[in-house]
Amino acid sequence: MKFKYLFISFIAGMVLMSVELTATRILAPIVGLSIYTWTSAIGIMLLGLMLGSYLGGWLIDRFKKEKVGINFLVLAAIFIALIPLISRWISKAITFDFPLIFIILFLSLILFFLPALFLGAIYPILLKLFTEELETIGKKSGLLSAFWSLGSIVGTFLTGFYFIEFLGSTRTLYLLSLILILPIFFTGKIFKKLLVIVLIIFSLVLTDKWSLANNKKENSANKIFESESNYYKIRVMDDFDLTLGNLRILLLDMDAHSVESKDGRKLNNYTEIYPIFKFFKKDLEKIYVIGGGSYSMAKGFNREYPLAEVVVSEIDPKVTKTAENFFNLNEYPIKTIFGDARINLMKDGKKYDLIFGDAYNSFISLPWHLTTIEFNDLVKDHLKNGGIYVVNFISALKLGDSLFFQSMLKTFRLSFPNVYIFVFGDVAFMPQNVILVGVNSDEKINLSNIDDDFFQKYRTADNFSVDDGLVLRDNFAPLERLMSPLIRDYFSSYARFNQLID
Repeated sequence: MKFKYLFISFIAGMVLMSVELTATRILAPIVGLSIYTWTSAIGIMLLGLMLGSYLGGWLIDRFKKEKVGINFLVLAAIFIALIPLISRWISKAITFDFPLIFIILFLSLILFFLPALFLGAIYPILLKLFTEELETIGKKSGLLSAFWSLGSIVGTFLTGFYFIEFLGSTRTLYLLSLILILPIFFTGKIFKKLLVIVLIIFSLVLTDKWSLANNKKENSANKIFESESNYYKIRVMDDFDLTLGNLRILLLDMDAHSVESKDGRKLNNYTEIYPIFKFFKKDLEKIYVIGGGSYSMAKGFNREYPLAEVVVSEIDPKVTKTAENFFNLNEYPIKTIFGDARINLMKDGKKYDLIFGDAYNSFISLPWHLTTIEFNDLVKDHLKNGGIYVVNFISALKLGDSLFFQSMLKTFRLSFPNVYIFVFGDVAFMPQNVILVGVNSDEKINLSNIDDDFFQKYRTADNFSVDDGLVLRDNFAPLERLMSPLIRDYFSSYARFNQLID
């Protein structure tokens, strides 16, 4: 039995799944992470596998030589190693005004189609070489497929739990490229084997050194930190604004998640709304914040309500570490619980005076499972009598781009009939930060005594129609569709901004 073909099948399956997992980490800093990103990356790779399977079967029937498969391995290794370089080059050309879905599909096609095509060609070649008698074709085909699947399992766990977290997506792809050429030792002359391997390793080392040098050159301007976690590409940059002064910005993938003034100036953004909540509930003893980022909101709560216990649910430990190192988080007695906020709340038996929802995906959209009526009911169960739930999101309030706002408000009202709205924008049909405040009580809140700045931001919930909105539920919450006009409007400016710093 030719065990080398089983080994090649294992390696190919491992690399394929590893590339598929790494694909979204490559795309997220360019186009954000959404269901469209996953759909495009997986769909394009399946297309490559389909066409590659046919191509590989046709070629091995015609030439019947082992080197056909080895050539495909080398080609796949080369194009996998080129993914980081191509992604950097092509990201400079995505500011053209096309729908985001088209842009994501285009990027996926350029980056992942050829690696998937060459990997897909390998299996029928292996099957032809591995099966010699028709009587055993079923057994051998099953065995070969099992080793491919085993490699896929190993690649999935290694990439998801180790490679990306400790190596980053770029070096993960370089490692996969090297792993894929291991089977070259099974064929050809030793000189050719060593020559190919040395050339590929030399090219990868040069590419990696060029990338590091390029990053250092970028960092000498205004980017002061860059890292990659299992969830985000994390960057911190300093900037200067003539009105706002010196700013420090936290970027997660392509999105500026937090902006703080290094001079202590007020920025007039939603993170400065925290003083208003004492008008809703006098004694705030326990505060729970969903989403950390730079911890702007949590730090504001701690300053305004120094006797209150402030707890933050943050999914990414590296984001919290970044907040400690670059946003002075260590100066505040804030407790962090790591993990998904919904799971954390389900495990939490405490009740809170205030729960503030401020979690975002890697672009401007919210995690869909934190917007549904089921989640709102879960939050309500963790509020004291008279406690308040606050959620921040971005949307227009009226006209064509308001469908997301209508859906959020319509869903919110089902759990919290006593609702108040604050907005950080002047024009109702333009995207802006919207703050929904729900009170776990039927008692209406008198807001006549709030500061003028906050009163100007207050909007009466009854003034907004929600007739076109959807009730967001766990089994149906199409946030990407509801937010598509907003994402379309924001994407070009975000892409240009990222080009300036990356």
